[in-house]
Amino acid sequence: MLGENLVEKLSFENQDAIMKYIKAYADMDAQGIYKPEDEPMASLETLLKPWSMAKSEYLYKLFGEQFILSKEILFELSPTELSNNCEAMMFGWGKTIDERRESPVCRFVEEFRNQLVFTDLLITEDGQRTWVTKTGFDSDLARKMSVLFCSQTLAKNLYSGETFEIPNPKTGKTFKIQHGCKAIKTIVKIAEMYDIPGVEEFRNAHSQVLNQKKVKGRLSISIHPLDYMTMSDNECDWDSCMSWWNSGAYRQGTVEMLNSSCVVVAYLESSKDMSIPGGHQWNNKKWRELYIVTPDIITNVKGYPYNNNELSISVVEWLKELAGAHMDWDLSPKRYDFNGGYRITEDIRFDPCTNTMYNDFDNSDEHFAYLSKSAETWDSIYINYSGVSECMWCGETCIYIDTESQLLCDRCESYYTCDICGERINQYEFENNTPNGWHVCDYCYGERFVTDAVSGELKFDDDCESLAVAYNGRIYSDLGLYIDSAEYSYEDILDHIGSHEDAKIWRVEAKVEFAWDPNDYWTRRYTVIKLEDIRKDAFNCSNNYDYDDFIECANDLSSPLNRYNAAVETEKYPWSWVEII
Repeated sequence: MLGENLVEKLSFENQDAIMKYIKAYADMDAQGIYKPEDEPMASLETLLKPWSMAKSEYLYKLFGEQFILSKEILFELSPTELSNNCEAMMFGWGKTIDERRESPVCRFVEEFRNQLVFTDLLITEDGQRTWVTKTGFDSDLARKMSVLFCSQTLAKNLYSGETFEIPNPKTGKTFKIQHGCKAIKTIVKIAEMYDIPGVEEFRNAHSQVLNQKKVKGRLSISIHPLDYMTMSDNECDWDSCMSWWNSGAYRQGTVEMLNSSCVVVAYLESSKDMSIPGGHQWNNKKWRELYIVTPDIITNVKGYPYNNNELSISVVEWLKELAGAHMDWDLSPKRYDFNGGYRITEDIRFDPCTNTMYNDFDNSDEHFAYLSKSAETWDSIYINYSGVSECMWCGETCIYIDTESQLLCDRCESYYTCDICGERINQYEFENNTPNGWHVCDYCYGERFVTDAVSGELKFDDDCESLAVAYNGRIYSDLGLYIDSAEYSYEDILDHIGSHEDAKIWRVEAKVEFAWDPNDYWTRRYTVIKLEDIRKDAFNCSNNYDYDDFIECANDLSSPLNRYNAAVETEKYPWSWVEII
């Protein structure tokens, strides 16, 4: 079976899907936009030759001469999954804004957090600064309440923080929250003490989440080329640095796993397949993990987007069963469970490494392994589980490739460098609608270009200054309002954004106290316009807030706008206002 041509064993539909996938995501050039006609894409036979040679060594035989094996499985959700489900329940992920507003559960969570968790700055009569909740909890109590009322605690239904007490406003006594108490029971009591509506709906929703932690799924193990190419591409709202769709930083790693003689990919399928280029459908991965499979060790690497020990163990045991059925490996019946790192036992060290591929092995907390009987006597087991790197256009192979994110070699890939940060970017990744025609990467385009409030045009941020807004005794900065004071005079600016002829722009110097030391401060200078002096439609150029959103957030002292982006004048440190015009 060694050296057998596995490409011929792929169905014609699979072959077409693989070629279309490579053409769509390896490089935009592959769609014929930039590629010269004299540089045609290599044949599938050429591109998959390293894969065929690697998987035919023994994995194809271990799989019973199949590319994908699947079975139905009943398993328990991991703590991370339960936490995610609790978070979705609390905040209404997947619901529209109107549905969240109408949801008793979402309203309960918002009110609980607003009353008992979120803090706001309070300046006492003697000028002291402190942070308190609406119910008067200090920042230390609020922090402890946030630990009690978080998705991780609710997923376990067990409070693991330190014991503390809060006042009971109905009895005048204190109520103790004990380390190790049942979280939902405690939260219900607190909600009843503070008359927070919706607690019964919240209790029922939480119970429903915990009652659904045992679920059925379809588990698959695969050596199919598309499963390596799509191992971080899916329609289940997660990805990783291996994603072809999202130009992951370690895409070449998927090619090394594709071409590895010892790597198997396992995944949990969604009930609905995903659409891929060419009108094809492919399995939609809710969870996946790579496995190292050799005659001397079978073990897991790291699960995405979460670890699930039950799934990892199921796959390791499944692979051991296949080895027993199809191979003559002398594996020990003992399963070794070890936590992170590279120590299987005190006497046996496991040293897995990679080439271009990101070595994820030590990023997982739990590993499960079966060893050969001879490996049980060794001091260490060394494995490089990378296959060869390969250009997915011409098929050229090499041990290393210049950039981990590349799927094409330098000769085949067309690229630019970002004119701001110097980062290498493919032709289809840069933003070219900048005012100066620069080649700019996505990050710099989002971070370094702003909308001028006067002209409504996109401009380089170094050419503009941020415009803060004064309202209700506070100065709000970082609103995403910018003016090009180099191109326009302040008179011209006010002609465009001023709400009346007497509107003014000010230069304000504010001394802002450090929250941790009221005797110290830092000085910040603002270019400021008062809210009553600015036209409402000027906020249309804001990157962050329209006018109505700003008013709503500014009037809510618990909002992030007030907690992070507002300067408050104090009697101790008054502001200096200088009229610019």
